[in-house]
Amino acid sequence: MILITDNFIPEEVLESKASIILFGNQHCSVCSALKLKLQTVMIEILPELTFAYVDTNLNPILAASHSVFTVPVAVFRSENKEYNRWVRSFSIQEIIAYCQRMLMIQNS
Repeated sequence: MILITDNFIPEEVLESKASIILFGNQHCSVCSALKLKLQTVMIEILPELTFAYVDTNLNPILAASHSVFTVPVAVFRSENKEYNRWVRSFSIQEIIAYCQRMLMIQNS
């Protein structure tokens, strides 16, 4: 997991073949649980994805520049483009299914 602490997302995340960026903060218990679960999923099920985390309390400018005004928000990016965004109420299974489908399309 890449912890983003600056006011920009690193090139390795933006230009990776596929990545998930999770926006959350330390006061959001759902965000904390989601972060841990996504870390596990990225290691065990989707190792080809880059996973990054942005704390919106520490990086409000970065969050706002990506139109993130509530948490949690998970963003799927591929080759510097945003393809999908999950906001507030979503399941890990939704993210896994979407990412697997996108990776299958990219690899075909």
